Amino acid sequence: MEDFRKMLINFKLNLSRGQVSRLVLILDEDMEGTISLEEYYNALEAYGVESEKHYPLDGTDYYVPFTHRAMFKLIMILKDRGISYQELYRSCDVNNDGDVNISELESVLTGFSAEFYQKDTQAIH
Repeated sequence: MEDFRKMLINFKLNLSRGQVSRLVLILDEDMEGTISLEEYYNALEAYGVESEKHYPLDGTDYYVPFTHRAMFKLIMILKDRGISYQELYRSCDVNNDGDVNISELESVLTGFSAEFYQKDTQAIH
């Protein structure tokens, strides 16, 4: 992480230690201590940041966008548990204001599975 922080300093982004830590948590979703190219691209897509065109990293001929993969993950969990989209929405809208904010969605998704990362929540939201 210190090497990453030094690199960011070279870019003169002036991020605090806390901001760098948060960025690493977002990028390094498997918490292995390294940021793979796939993790990097997933984060860019999840947060709507345009980047250079990239190709499937798994050797297939067809690229499935990260946002679609996150939704597929959610759809499979809902299907396996017999939860309708309406039930999902009602369980997310904790304060009954008619809107589901990112923290409400994140709370429900992480309750479904530890496999939902911040990037997944952002992409689904």
